[in-house]
Amino acid sequence: MKTFLQTTLICLCALSLAGCFESGNDSGLSSYSDTAQIQLSANTAPLPVNNSSAAFYSDIRYGSDPLQTFDLFLPQAASPGQTFPLVIYIHGGSFNSGDKNVVYSDVNDEGEPSYGQFERSQKYSEQINAYLSNDVAFATINYRLLEQESIDRDGVKKSLNDMQRTLQFIRFHAATLNIDKQRIGLHGLSAGAGGALWIGLRNEQADSSSQDPIAQESSRVQAIAAQETQSTYDLVDWISTGALSSYFPLSELFYRQIIDLIFVVQPNLKTQILSFFAMQDVTKLYSTAATSYRESVDFINEISSDDPELWVSNVEENNAFPTNQTLFFHHPLHAKELLDKVTKENANGVFYIPKLNVSDESNETLTAFMFRKLGVNE
Repeated sequence: MKTFLQTTLICLCALSLAGCFESGNDSGLSSYSDTAQIQLSANTAPLPVNNSSAAFYSDIRYGSDPLQTFDLFLPQAASPGQTFPLVIYIHGGSFNSGDKNVVYSDVNDEGEPSYGQFERSQKYSEQINAYLSNDVAFATINYRLLEQESIDRDGVKKSLNDMQRTLQFIRFHAATLNIDKQRIGLHGLSAGAGGALWIGLRNEQADSSSQDPIAQESSRVQAIAAQETQSTYDLVDWISTGALSSYFPLSELFYRQIIDLIFVVQPNLKTQILSFFAMQDVTKLYSTAATSYRESVDFINEISSDDPELWVSNVEENNAFPTNQTLFFHHPLHAKELLDKVTKENANGVFYIPKLNVSDESNETLTAFMFRKLGVNE
């Protein structure tokens, strides 16, 4: 049995991202009501690009909120009607920070690699130029973040729905943008990785009966790349039966009691915890409404043999007891849990988890994976 201190640390890490949901919200869908049109404004590319003919469009709105925007690098069509495959990048930041502009610099404010030390990966600038040089379009998106000063009324599904909406918005305007709707891949980091998995692993979300023409567009993609990902956003599962359960051998009953204790010790965590699941009261975590919400973001259980192939890389953190938030969120066991599920369901994936001695024999890079799945000859 782990010590009480270890147990408390693990909960502190989990709960800084976790939360609970209140039924009756629309997960932020009302902000999409006026976005059937697209406005394009060509700008100077924010980083050097090898393909000088490629166009760059910034801050394309897909919703009414200031954060509902994306940038697009678009190769020039050689002939009328030519269309291009597309890779959509989704930034990380624990759903409370981050920005689409992260891909425009290879170092962060601390002078460290902004793209991480990811195995079989490349700098963002290398990725973007590799895509453009091979006539692949590239988009980087923003999405609404969780409220920090008060309980978020919509929870994490607000962010996840924005990610999916961007995909469907681009598909709706594919003819204008010269995008091939049948060749789209998703690439995400951390929270963006989980978002990409949530979109890509679920069954088709197109709603043919919707009055909203964008909602009628397909949500299915051809490839999913996830870096430093989580295994699911049912955060209770991480500890109860999922990826990190070997470090946390307690029943859900004890988990609830520890949550109560943490709120006494760390009351400042409460707002952030509740915001993730959009609930006003943590005692409702196991209610019917909250359980339904948790199930709706439990993407690992959406994996099936007909899903797009995955490229997963969790390489930065050690295989050790998670004593801090970063290790808790990016533990190699998250990727291993996904690998086990992919294997069980006869799905397909390329996995790099070096701290668990898992490496794909293909040595396939992220961009090479995207080229293969999107039918691009380098």
